[in-house]
Amino acid sequence: MMKGIRIMTKKSVGNKLKPDIVLNDYWKDNDKFADLVNAVFFNGKPLVKPYDLSSFDSDVSLVIEGKKRVNTKKLERDNLKIAKFCDKLKVKFVIYGTENQTDIHYAMPVRVMHYDSSTYYNQYNALKKHYESTKELKGEEFLSGMKKDDRLYPVITIVLYYGEKKWDGAKSIKELLDIPEGLQNFVNDYKMNLIELRDNNLVLNNADNRDLFNLLRLLYDAAMTKKERRQKVLEYNDEHKVSTSVALAVASAANSRVSLDKIAQGDGDMCSVFDEIAQENKQLGKEEGKEEGREEGRAAEITEMGIEFGLAENDIVERIISKLKISRDKAQGYYNAYSKNI
Repeated sequence: MMKGIRIMTKKSVGNKLKPDIVLNDYWKDNDKFADLVNAVFFNGKPLVKPYDLSSFDSDVSLVIEGKKRVNTKKLERDNLKIAKFCDKLKVKFVIYGTENQTDIHYAMPVRVMHYDSSTYYNQYNALKKHYESTKELKGEEFLSGMKKDDRLYPVITIVLYYGEKKWDGAKSIKELLDIPEGLQNFVNDYKMNLIELRDNNLVLNNADNRDLFNLLRLLYDAAMTKKERRQKVLEYNDEHKVSTSVALAVASAANSRVSLDKIAQGDGDMCSVFDEIAQENKQLGKEEGKEEGREEGRAAEITEMGIEFGLAENDIVERIISKLKISRDKAQGYYNAYSKNI
């Protein structure tokens, strides 16, 4: 769960739709996916066309056959698509993947390398099984399970980080290694393509993608108060008429307390998310309202004291629930908001 801006309302209830599924579904759209790829790798030039994209099996689970036993490894990619290119009248293919992160993952380069290598292995394994059925390989090619001139499709993964905090983890395998002096040049590196939605220079042409990135920037703008950020988001929606798919993605990425199901059943814009916030803003007095201010201040005190006395996270959350008589979700939200600054 991401530790970031919470959009909390008194009417909010537990979400039935899962945030990770919502984000995965958002990038399944070929128009949005192609625009992302073009922005990341081609400075916004529309070299990858939506109609040249096809879904690729995101299940990259491995079955590794040894001499004495067979091992399996379950792996599921967030999104995989294969893109067709025409290179000097010859059709070539590239496999693009996305991985969604709402939190910083300090082993992410290892995960990306594992995902990519598994996709390569499965391509090779498919070739090998094909040739086993055709029995056309001889000599070294038979031992290899593939022909000398066979080629695999390149695999490129984009890590999409939706968090409020600047990514401070490694972006390559070498950054995770303690390499002895003199061996740096002999250790292979593996770099990941990281995109922080809160801070980037991507040239996006798809309106939904622009809205998604812009709204998260507004929600995470540290130069404004929470109330000012909310107001800017409402103004943005009034001007751009944000789509339901973007509303769902924003609510998921920012861990909104507004029900995702309520948005999904809405009328096609951000109103389902931000109408409640607008109503809440009207009730807020100076600095978010006296009552909410007292509750937040008390929650901050309980959190700070609990951490100082070495209490576990769950114990602190339980104390917030008991003292303030609020829901677990709201207590957890307060803990997440205030513990990161201690």
